[in-house]
Amino acid sequence: MRVTNNMMAKKMLSNLNQGMERLGRLNDKLSSGKEVTLPSHDPAAVARIMRLRTSLMETNQYYDNVDDMLSWLEATDSVLGSVGEALHRVRDLVIYGANDNLPDESRNALAEEVDQILQGLVFTANSTHGVRHLFAGQRTTEAPFVMVSDDQVEYRGDDGKLEVEIGVGIVMDYNVPGDEVFSEIFSTLIEVRDWLRGGNCEELSSTGLAKVTECTDSLLRWRSEVGAKVNRLEMTRERMTDFRINLQRLLSQTEDIDLAQVVMELKMEENAYRTALASGARIIQPSLLDFLT
Repeated sequence: MRVTNNMMAKKMLSNLNQGMERLGRLNDKLSSGKEVTLPSHDPAAVARIMRLRTSLMETNQYYDNVDDMLSWLEATDSVLGSVGEALHRVRDLVIYGANDNLPDESRNALAEEVDQILQGLVFTANSTHGVRHLFAGQRTTEAPFVMVSDDQVEYRGDDGKLEVEIGVGIVMDYNVPGDEVFSEIFSTLIEVRDWLRGGNCEELSSTGLAKVTECTDSLLRWRSEVGAKVNRLEMTRERMTDFRINLQRLLSQTEDIDLAQVVMELKMEENAYRTALASGARIIQPSLLDFLT
């Protein structure tokens, strides 16, 4: 086969174009920091990257869910702690007010303090976390407790559970039913207040003290349940943190470039391209036309 100058020139241009493509590809890697910038570069790697990114997004969402639940439960425990302190004070007032020798004026002052504690607990039971009420069930936009009269506190929430997914197929509820926690407390405080006002020392020393103790024990059980959920969520968050780090490492290994290697390959391609240019300049030899002009 006869090789002409035209054939050599076309081959040279083809090789130069391929070299330019390789240089452009390496420049893209260097500027983006990513091994794959287009699906056509490596379809298998792109599929793996998409799977890893999806898993990472899901894990981040689960992590945020756990964080939100922990914040809610910590606020709940704080409120229940303040309720417990109030009940301890009521217990002291019951013991003090059950004394037969106590003047009526002093007992009425104790009744007034219990009434103030009652109103304070109604306000506490309507505590919010952000814009949502902690103890309203699923009706979080409305205050769950309303003191409709001097001797009645009405619950206007529901018994619905607030649930969030914290893993694939794992759903956990995190709210405490306000009706079950506070209704007995409110009715007990109303009775204690009325017994103090009426000077009913026998009811105070027997029924009143027992009811306040029962309310305190019930509150401790709710706080224990909240604490158990907090412990579970903290362990879940630690596990998700490790899993997220592993996913980020795998994603980086798949899509991020080795900077030193890419720079070295770029320099090699640049040298090869310059050499190709120098060689190509010698392919087209001077013709008779060059001498005529």
